[in-house]
Amino acid sequence: MSQHELPAGGRDLATTIDQAANDASHRQGDKEISALQTIEDGPLEEEQSKPTVLPGVARVEAAASQLTNPKRWTLFSIIFIFGFAYGLDALLRTAFITYAVVEFQDHSLIATITVVRGVMAAAVQPTVAKFADAFGRVELFSFGVLVYTLGAIVSAASANIQTLAAGAVLSQVGYSIFVLTLDIIIADLTSMKTRLFFAYIPNLSFLISPWIAGDVTAAILKATTWSWGIGIFAILVPVFAIPMAIILWLLGRNAKKTNPNQPRYPSLKAVGKLAGELDLVGMLLITLALALILTPLTLAGGNKSKWDNAGVLAPIILGILIIPCFIFWERKTSSPLLPDYLLTDKTVWACIIISVFYSFGYMCHSNYLFTLLIVSYNFSLTAAVRVSSVAIFCNVFAAFITSMVVVKVRRLKGFIVGGISIAFLGFGLAYHYRGGTSSQSGLIGAEVVLGIGGGLFAWTALVLAQTAARHEHIGMLIALMFSCNSIGTALGGCIAGAIWTQTLYATLLKNVIPAGGSAELVMQIYAAPLQAVPMYPLGSPVRDSVIESYRYIQRLLSIACLAIYTVMFVVALFLRDPRLSDLQTQPEAGRKRTEKRSSGQDDSQPASRWLIWWRQ
Repeated sequence: MSQHELPAGGRDLATTIDQAANDASHRQGDKEISALQTIEDGPLEEEQSKPTVLPGVARVEAAASQLTNPKRWTLFSIIFIFGFAYGLDALLRTAFITYAVVEFQDHSLIATITVVRGVMAAAVQPTVAKFADAFGRVELFSFGVLVYTLGAIVSAASANIQTLAAGAVLSQVGYSIFVLTLDIIIADLTSMKTRLFFAYIPNLSFLISPWIAGDVTAAILKATTWSWGIGIFAILVPVFAIPMAIILWLLGRNAKKTNPNQPRYPSLKAVGKLAGELDLVGMLLITLALALILTPLTLAGGNKSKWDNAGVLAPIILGILIIPCFIFWERKTSSPLLPDYLLTDKTVWACIIISVFYSFGYMCHSNYLFTLLIVSYNFSLTAAVRVSSVAIFCNVFAAFITSMVVVKVRRLKGFIVGGISIAFLGFGLAYHYRGGTSSQSGLIGAEVVLGIGGGLFAWTALVLAQTAARHEHIGMLIALMFSCNSIGTALGGCIAGAIWTQTLYATLLKNVIPAGGSAELVMQIYAAPLQAVPMYPLGSPVRDSVIESYRYIQRLLSIACLAIYTVMFVVALFLRDPRLSDLQTQPEAGRKRTEKRSSGQDDSQPASRWLIWWRQ
């Protein structure tokens, strides 16, 4: 299905989307203030002075004012094609990375790579948002594609786990840059009620790619190695990115013609002020805390306990001590990661928690899913790739249908609460159908339910958070939501890795040796399960003991997921449910804070920032 194939009544919906998006793009110009203004001056000076914006923002505003419906649909068609390229790479890369770490005899380090990628992705997002405002969307997009390609080349050429991990981190940073840039562009060019629809266009490729990913993976591994599997996309992704970069550049050039005197890049003085607003100290503190706490947790354990090792304990303790320093800094700094009126908004905080816990729970479930499918459920390679992609397909399908319904109903909260409830049911099914060929159909059903639930609430929460933000802060809010999603990914990889390394080896020793195995065989199964386990057919004592060990690990992972989603459901009940507007932002966004100022209340003081949240 392409983005032009709408269900019954689709023509009316398309007309509604076109009109609303066009209206939004023509109403933005008179509402912006400088991204370099401080929060203390923002809402009041909007009424007192002429708005000024950074060059990157000014160019995209000018482009939005000239964007006709044919140009808009052309742009989003190109975004769909590019999304197909990097989406297929994302699906296949998981399988190739798994085979790579198995070849390097370090299968349990999958979680460590996931944690490091998540931490790095979380760190770059706010910086990318600010620099996209300052230097332009096309520049940041092109830079992200370049970094992503370099990371793929490094991973493809790696001869050890360290080089593989370095390439994976580089690819994740590049991916985070160009995906965030795309989402900021989409927010610039769409109205609130159509944003969810257009935001999902880059992901529509997942309606197709899951069904071909298994065959492509098997064909590549049959003809060559995992190294070429990664390297192929170091060529394809840049090739598909070129049309996207060209159309963004053309839009920027047309916009420049409307204002030839507009500066292309900020002055040195503006760049210095921009660096101050990035809150580099806060980002450094939170990144250090996450890296120091999360990474050692996945390294402690395995075939023997490492908790008495100072190299594991010291980073964790230091990371915990940094957290209070981060909180203290954010209370005192004049430029926190979020402006005051968003820091005191309960819906923003609830959406942030949902963003963290969504990826947190899903990564606990999916981090070792590919291994479980082959070892425990006895799926073939092609079938395992397809089953691991079922949730993604159902997620995108459900989200796309939801986005079209949202255009009509203009409400979001019900979809979020309902989606979390459905996903909770999916984890319950995954808990029930653990391991063995008799559970194959049940697991597939669980993946379908999980995908539908996630499609109802994952991106819906991102759009709902934007209803609280003024336009000059939407880019940073999207970046922070993406960062929180990356933090959740890191936490999920951390918990899954900790459960895996702390429990699996001991469980294998307990079950495999009585079944006739040896300690050496247990070590082989633990380090390289995709190679060692298939040598023992189903029904053999060793294979049955391995399946039983993996069933126990999957039980622990499923319980963790259910606990995480219980918290998320409670949080979702406290969300606001505003009616989505036809404008680029909600008219009431930031109004509550402005009214407080006019009544003599000053919420800019750091000491009061944390109290106001509870009073609202």
